[in-house]
Formats: sequence, structure tokens, C-alpha cells
Amino acid sequence: MRRTKFRDRGALVRRVLRLRMPAGAAFAVACGERLWPLVVRYGSVVGTPSDTMTELRDGLDTLWRAVNGDGGDVARVHALAEALLPPDDPWVDESGYAEDGLATIIYAAEALLSGDRREAGAAAGRVYDAADAAAQLLLPDSIDSFTPEAEKLLRESTVVRAAVAVAHADLDVARRGDLVGLREQSRSGAEAFTALFP
Repeated sequence: MRRTKFRDRGALVRRVLRLRMPAGAAFAVACGERLWPLVVRYGSVVGTPSDTMTELRDGLDTLWRAVNGDGGDVARVHALAEALLPPDDPWVDESGYAEDGLATIIYAAEALLSGDRREAGAAAGRVYDAADAAAQLLLPDSIDSFTPEAEKLLRESTVVRAAVAVAHADLDVARRGDLVGLREQSRSGAEAFTALFP
């Protein structure tokens, strides 16, 4: 019953908005971890320098430290992720995934800078959006993507169900205040989750 209730994007975001800070910010950083392999995939396709990717990976670690009150230049992480957003031209297949992945990092930084839980909700929305985009790529060509049938198939797709499941698993850990556990869970499960993305 719970899985059905929280299967849509809006219900997921509303659940995130009930988190208190800093758990909300930590959840947003976990969203960045979940999509990190997609950012790496994009970086390898477009030839992002390895030192830039290392700097961004270190930036995610900075956000985790900031969640724990250890400071760090959160604004710098925000600026770096923003600078790496894919341009409209050239647009490659992985651009959409990278846009969602980088947006989660930006929203996490904004949640830390502003203390606004809505930024965590936006990060959750981008995880769902990335999964929905992946599911659209997997739809049979015979199905018009703007029909009720397609919407049902998208919601019930493996990748969207996985996105909802990992988001709720991360939410459960965040609500308990186990920020170390949240970091480990989101980081260790990222590869298996993003392996579902075509």
C-alpha cells in the first residue's frame, strides 16, 4: 500500500518536505550521491577533465561535512556544479542525466546555504525526473509517451520504482538522524541504482 501511495513525484516531494534540517539537507546530498555515477558517465562522454571531476567529487564530500557542521566552502561547490551543467549545444544522450545529477548537488548546496527544506524537495524531484527520463527511453516505439497508458507504464517501470524505493529508503534513514548511515547507504547503492539507466 505504501509503495503505491508514494509512487508519484508529488507525494515523494511532500514527504521530503516534512524532514527537519539538517536531515533535509543531508537527504539532498544523498540524492547527489545516488545520481553521481550518471554525472561521471556524462563527464566521460564529453571529456570533462579528470581533475574537474575529482574536484566535484570532493565537493560532494564537502557537502557531507557541512551537513555535520564541519564547515567547508558550500558556495564554491554550488558554483562548480552550476558551471558544469550541460550546454544546450551540443546535447548528448547523457546530458539530461547530468543535468539532473548536477541539479541535485546544486539543490543540496542551496539547502545548506539557505536552510530551506524546499531545496531538498527539489533534489528528490530531480532523482524522480532522471528515472522518468530513463523510463521514457525504454518505452516501446509503438506507445505514444503522452497517453495515460504511457504514464502508467512509466510509473510502473523498473527504474522509476527503483528511484522511489531508494528515495524512501534514504528518507527513512534521514528521519532517524543517522547521517553517517545515510551517506554510506546512498553512496554504496549508487552504482546498482544507476545501472538501470540506459
